[in-house]
Amino acid sequence: MEPMYSLVSKAVFHIAPERATELSENVFSTGEWALKESTVNGSWFCAIPQEKTLHISPAGLASIWSLSFVAMRLSAAAVRARRQTHPSGALSFSLNDDEFGQFLAFSTSLFKSDRSWPELLPRPKGDEPLSSEIGRATNLFLGATSWVVLHEIAHVHHGHEKLIPASERVRDEFQADRFATDWVLEEARNGIQREFRVLTISVAMLWIFLNEMTLGRDTEHPAAILRFREVAQHFHLKGRSVALEQIFYILTPILLPEFAAPGFDTPKEAFDWLYERLGEKFAV
Repeated sequence: MEPMYSLVSKAVFHIAPERATELSENVFSTGEWALKESTVNGSWFCAIPQEKTLHISPAGLASIWSLSFVAMRLSAAAVRARRQTHPSGALSFSLNDDEFGQFLAFSTSLFKSDRSWPELLPRPKGDEPLSSEIGRATNLFLGATSWVVLHEIAHVHHGHEKLIPASERVRDEFQADRFATDWVLEEARNGIQREFRVLTISVAMLWIFLNEMTLGRDTEHPAAILRFREVAQHFHLKGRSVALEQIFYILTPILLPEFAAPGFDTPKEAFDWLYERLGEKFAV
């Protein structure tokens, strides 16, 4: 797992490179922080300000990586299928592919306990070109993980306490989500840069949805659908957005397998349909 830790330690600065200096000077103002392996069962990501450390579990990294790999494969498969149909035609999704199912099951099983690495699942490689499948999946994995890490950093940056009433913990979780999302998107230019960053945040949110579906809701975190709605308000993408189309292709078969997705004229219409169906399924 060591190569994954090395990649993640750099990625949190690279996801929004225009703010790397600000992250170093204003957030990590007390100097260099260390990234360490978490040994606490169920604690996938956490920041310890007294130790100036970020603790990340191997299971947390492996879970997000496996999910990112599935997301990249799903998106590519959907694009290929779309080319064979009219853009506004209905698109059939399926997770019947043995590898899709195996890798997704591996990702969700890690919420409960460590598992052996699937034989057919490749590992992320930071030196792979973006023209390769592994390169694109690694880029997506690092972006999604960076958002999760920035969420944990926000708890420290805002001085959030753990020994407070659950209602206040929920408030703090929303604030940490806003911090991470604003950090990634606030100064992002329009175009491919913003499109990619929105996609990475959505994969992080998908991971949160799967966590809730696997372990159930707790009293200290907002419901995943409420977090998704809050984060999505910051996307600000146009109707022909490539990211919104990819989000639709990725989240629909994983979170809404029971829904038949109709055809749409624009990715924005597809995303709005997804947004509404998620609200129905995960209503609180």
